[in-house]
Amino acid sequence: MQEEINKEITGEEETAEKQPEEQPKDGPEEQPEEQAETLPGEQPEELLPKRKLTAYYVWGGIGLAFALFVMYNRGIFSAPDSKTVIRDLSDGFTVSGMVMLCIGMLILVSQKGAFDAISFAFGSLVSMFKKDAVLSEKYRTYSNYKQQKMDKDRIRTSVLLVPGLILTVLGIILTIVYMNIK
Repeated sequence: MQEEINKEITGEEETAEKQPEEQPKDGPEEQPEEQAETLPGEQPEELLPKRKLTAYYVWGGIGLAFALFVMYNRGIFSAPDSKTVIRDLSDGFTVSGMVMLCIGMLILVSQKGAFDAISFAFGSLVSMFKKDAVLSEKYRTYSNYKQQKMDKDRIRTSVLLVPGLILTVLGIILTIVYMNIK
């Protein structure tokens, strides 16, 4: 009996010893995951923030160009004194920043679905008068239309909101400086 008990115990121990040997077999399965991260077609994670920053730089440049346009129209280059120059700088930055903020907020509100009902109603109305009722076949119900709109790719509004906010804050700071100049 002792031998049978020992065999059972040793049999269990042998299976327990075999399990650690089986675990290294799982190791090669983990390697394809590592290889999947370094495939030649994929881009390293370090390049992604640079692409995002490029969009901010581009929209910031557009905002600065618009601010320069506003300043030029205000006559900044022919200003008689520094107080007028600061006023023109303030106007240029504030106007361009507010325009960018308003456009960004309008896109954000539109993406959240604020205009979907109006768009669906107008599209349905127009499709009633068309010979080929394409819209009514494509979107039979408002829920289908809404789902189709939600599946579309979205524009990142932060690339408009962040530079717009920076320009607006800069314009407000220059307005405070302008008000304190005597």
